Amino acid sequence: MTENKSGIEWGKVVRLGLILFAITAVCSAALAFANAATHTIIEKRNEEANIVARQAVLSEADRFEKIENLEAIASEVNPNEPEAIVEAYAGYKGDEIVGYTVKTNPKGYAGGIEMLTGFKLSDKSIEGITIINQSETPGLGAKAAESNFQDQFKGKDGSQPIKVIKSGAAVDNQVDAITGATITSNAVVNGVNLSEMVFLKLIDAPQKIDSQPEGDEAAQPAEENNDTTEDTKTEPTANTNRMLSGLIVSKNLFSRIVEVVK
Repeated sequence: MTENKSGIEWGKVVRLGLILFAITAVCSAALAFANAATHTIIEKRNEEANIVARQAVLSEADRFEKIENLEAIASEVNPNEPEAIVEAYAGYKGDEIVGYTVKTNPKGYAGGIEMLTGFKLSDKSIEGITIINQSETPGLGAKAAESNFQDQFKGKDGSQPIKVIKSGAAVDNQVDAITGATITSNAVVNGVNLSEMVFLKLIDAPQKIDSQPEGDEAAQPAEENNDTTEDTKTEPTANTNRMLSGLIVSKNLFSRIVEVVK
């Protein structure tokens, strides 16, 4: 009989490895199931928040329609970083376009600043901006999300670049920088200026618009429609069933491994 000179009990090592593998498989299946179960809800809530943000910066509009081919405009106005221009929507009142909203994600001090700028078509002015998501320094750059800073952009000429000033009274298309947060201030202004360039492109050469409306005239989400047919529920149900099947398979695998290694 060969003596195990290393002193390692390989049977226990293999047993523990198999148990660890089974536990990992079960946990992975559980996480995948949780993700599938919550993904639709999270997406719905994010879109609802975006609709509210659009209406906040373009209050005259009662519905919004997405600009489909924004990538070409983004590459033209900001070729070095087209991804900073996220999306654009045409705002309608009835059948008439009253303005546009443009979402951008300029780089701030601590990361991207997801923001929205609204433009009125009647006088090409900025109706407002709103910060949707940011991770700037609390008490400094994070003040970009406060109304004192954002209100400076209201009524500015949407056809002329905005400039940041560090001191003195802001005039015309100038805004005062946030004290101690010049980088953040410049990032927000950069986002507004990128939005302006997109806005001017849109009104000079109207782009193809997504035919699915939003807002007051938009179709209700499937989750809120009591008359929803089975066809509208097929995809979420299929995803959930796949996750449940994976969880059951992983559980059975774990049980069998435990029986084998006992």
